[in-house]
Amino acid sequence: MEIITLTGIKIISSLPYFGILLVGLFISKLFFDITTSYKFNDELTTKDNAAFGICLAGYLGGTGIALTGVLYDAEHSLQADWLYIVIASVLTILLIRLSVMVNDRLILFKHKIHTELTEDKNSGTGFVIAGSSLATGWILNGVFSGQSESLGL
Repeated sequence: MEIITLTGIKIISSLPYFGILLVGLFISKLFFDITTSYKFNDELTTKDNAAFGICLAGYLGGTGIALTGVLYDAEHSLQADWLYIVIASVLTILLIRLSVMVNDRLILFKHKIHTELTEDKNSGTGFVIAGSSLATGWILNGVFSGQSESLGL
């Protein structure tokens, strides 16, 4: 019975961090909408564009993976961790979006990602972007879940 109680307490004490993760994902999706010309609902529902869905799923998955690294070493005190969480979340959103831009300009320079995703509905391009976003998310997860003396280190 004691294990059930302790597990319940641990789950309840983790709910604010889960809420932070959801807010971070929502802000990441808004940032994606602002920085791209894609119409989210149009691409997924009207056009039934699987390539865009793959790309977006990888982007949000990578963001979620990175944000779990941010919350990994939280001291279970939102007052103590809030600045670190905000800075790391903003960095996560910017760096994962930057990885997509690097793909567009340096890796897939012969192809335009926008054209491949929207007009050609190329799932391969969607998987490349998703893979890049997920890989960036795993890298950031490792960076954020590591130990250091201060935020600057």
